[in-house]
Amino acid sequence: MNVLLGALALTGCSGGGEEERAYDIPGALCGIPLDAGLVEPFLPGGKTLTTKESAPNGGTKRCDVLIDGDIVLRQTRTWWARGESASSVAAGYLGVQGAKVSADSRFVHSGTGGVGKTSSCTSDDHPRQNLYTVIHALAPDQEDPVAMEALIAAFTAAVEDSEDCN
Repeated sequence: MNVLLGALALTGCSGGGEEERAYDIPGALCGIPLDAGLVEPFLPGGKTLTTKESAPNGGTKRCDVLIDGDIVLRQTRTWWARGESASSVAAGYLGVQGAKVSADSRFVHSGTGGVGKTSSCTSDDHPRQNLYTVIHALAPDQEDPVAMEALIAAFTAAVEDSEDCN
């Protein structure tokens, strides 16, 4: 997997009244490397991009991407019971309504959200659970099912290569 490690400066469309993108899209968000081109379709114009990490419970890590202080994209890594499907996990998250299921059933995605089931992650802290990834795009008018399908697959692969996955 080719991962863009440097930051890319991208600008939004100047026509149609869309606000210009004055920030750089980093090649990693909260420690998970991602090609900036995969994230870009879900980021609106604005001046600054920041990230905020949280751990709302012992089995979940969350990374919020904020543009000018507003959450526009949320990445989640969460442990769920073995035997759960990506579809059943997706039912617990917003933004995945009308989701399409991949041929191997590891991924579901819509235009604004996706869920992926890691294939090789284990944890001593979660011995009877699988690690799932979740992406939720929250910015208005940033819906793109094709881009979300690519993003959730890349995010899941990056998590599998991270320290979250033994």
